[in-house]
Amino acid sequence: MAGKPPPKSIDDLNNEQVATLAIYVLGGSGSRQDSEDIAIKCHELAPAKFGWKKHRNLPSLAVASEALSDARRTSPDGIRVPANTGLISGKPKEGWILTPDGAAWCEANEHLLPSDAGDARKARPEEVRLLRNIRDHPRFTRWREGGEPPAPAQVAGALLIASSAPMEAIENRIRKLRTVAKTADDDEIERYLEWLQAIDTAGR
Repeated sequence: MAGKPPPKSIDDLNNEQVATLAIYVLGGSGSRQDSEDIAIKCHELAPAKFGWKKHRNLPSLAVASEALSDARRTSPDGIRVPANTGLISGKPKEGWILTPDGAAWCEANEHLLPSDAGDARKARPEEVRLLRNIRDHPRFTRWREGGEPPAPAQVAGALLIASSAPMEAIENRIRKLRTVAKTADDDEIERYLEWLQAIDTAGR
């Protein structure tokens, strides 16, 4: 966090940072993760922080839930931000996913994870297919060739969701795709998504 020396181990992280890394390990760069699975992974990574008070060998869902709530309101620099614009995005019922900033922070701090935590950097096959489908869309081709930008109402279609999708669904879709693109090191798709996001924002 801002003003603090770089962490040397996972024990140097606060709870929301551990929760963010837990989501990363579970594959939360491109898909939402359940609160209970995150609580278990948090306990595996930092049992002293995420165990019950009396029974440290058991994961505490309450502690993990508080960490998740904090992580969705905390930027990588430790600054308080609006909900779902911090390290992660989501709600208990819908699950949790990394924001692009959260994914970048995890990649920068992946060395703090134990060696058996898994290769979380790789995009999953279904995520790779999703990026390929975005790339195959005619709107992507027109963007690459410098064609006319879409109308704001056409942004949802370019994201492969229904044109009637509500604003929140479009925002979530862009956030998810940007995170997947970052995980897959697809800079071109990232730039394309930033372009679509600017059009969507300007049209509101």
